[in-house]
Amino acid sequence: MPSITGIELLTKIKEVNPGIKRILISAFDLQDEVFKNSEYIDEFLPKPITIAAMIEHVKKHVKHVMKEVEEPPRIKLISLR
Repeated sequence: MPSITGIELLTKIKEVNPGIKRILISAFDLQDEVFKNSEYIDEFLPKPITIAAMIEHVKKHVKHVMKEVEEPPRIKLISLR
């Protein structure tokens, strides 16, 4: 990407929609260490990885997002009296 770095892109994606899950798949050892425990992604998957495994990881994130939509965080009401 000539005008933006990968980290900038991942940051902008989260700014635009915080609910978007970001999964990084990489075969580069140097980047692996940078992204493994990163705030820029939600999950890191090292290559090689099968399509079936990728689908399972995506399903896991979809289920999590759907649960958040179905069960929004509860707000505790307090009395101001």
